[in-house]
Amino acid sequence: MEEARSGLVYINFDYFFGKIYDFGHWIWDGLFDGSLGRGIAYILGFITIILLYIIFYSSIRLREIREEEKKKKEAKLAVVAEPEVAPRHEKWQVI
Repeated sequence: MEEARSGLVYINFDYFFGKIYDFGHWIWDGLFDGSLGRGIAYILGFITIILLYIIFYSSIRLREIREEEKKKKEAKLAVVAEPEVAPRHEKWQVI
């Protein structure tokens, strides 16, 4: 006769968390002890240089755009500030 299996499945938490620990240890060793860490540092340094260039370029361009807008606004105000001469109608001058 075959024995009836209960259908219960037990999880081995020690094995599961051991694998998580091994994976974390592998990442830690790769980042701080091996060439993987240097490679990531070079990549992050390159990305930092690119982002600094973008920030520098954007700030210069933003200053140029603000100066152009200021000149346009001053020109527009100069046109508005000129007094307009009302057209004269000769008929109303008589009255």
